[in-house]
Amino acid sequence: MPKIDLHTHSDFSDGTCSPEEVVHGALKAGASVFALTDHDTMDGTARAHALAAERGLRFVYGVEVSTSDHDHLHFTGYNIDVNDVSFQAFLKENREKRIGRIRQVIRQLQEAGVDLT
Repeated sequence: MPKIDLHTHSDFSDGTCSPEEVVHGALKAGASVFALTDHDTMDGTARAHALAAERGLRFVYGVEVSTSDHDHLHFTGYNIDVNDVSFQAFLKENREKRIGRIRQVIRQLQEAGVDLT
């Protein structure tokens, strides 16, 4: 039975590994199909795709999109055209909104006395 991983994150969003390290992890796990689905960005997909192709791992272009009303609610999209300018602009706007929400939470925690940098 093939192993498929269609939900991974790199350090382009909230992961801790580079896109290449995520590909190595998928290979080590024995995946035959793999998607990089960072939050609101596809900036690491070209690097992941290049290494996946070099290693014979089938790559699916993907992204995890945050909703505008609920930062904790997301949906994943696959076979996305990374060159779609309007979609990339949408992702950029989503990233900026998410970063704004994160900064607001940090400020609120600091105001509540949490020692957070």
